[in-house]
Amino acid sequence: KGALSVTATSKGSYTGVVLYLNGPACVDGSAYTGVEFDLSGSLGTCNLTFGFAFADDLTAASDSNRGICAATNCYPPTVAVTETGTIKEPYTAVTGGSPLMSVDQQKLTGVQWQIQSPATGTTCTATFTLDNVSFY
Repeated sequence: KGALSVTATSKGSYTGVVLYLNGPACVDGSAYTGVEFDLSGSLGTCNLTFGFAFADDLTAASDSNRGICAATNCYPPTVAVTETGTIKEPYTAVTGGSPLMSVDQQKLTGVQWQIQSPATGTTCTATFTLDNVSFY
């Protein structure tokens, strides 16, 4: 257990960190409502999103044991994070994944945070800390 400190710069594309749930099988998180975490620090002018990684939106090239997405675009659903403090993100809050729009709670492979510059061609820098990540 320990905090994860992140300093990242983004120019247009997503930059981020993933807490990977390692193992030969997916993690079944269906007994829980979602994930909570403590967020502190500064997002600067960056936009921050949180998402759940799971088998259906993960390619075999990314995870040969668990990734099953064969679509042209494979990425997890996300939700904007706009404040610091203790954040609770239920599975139902995240949307927009491909090919599945919502989370398959029985096939989790990780959780992720991504920053992105709010405007094309501009650069943003964020310095923040993630701590106490857990299911709730």
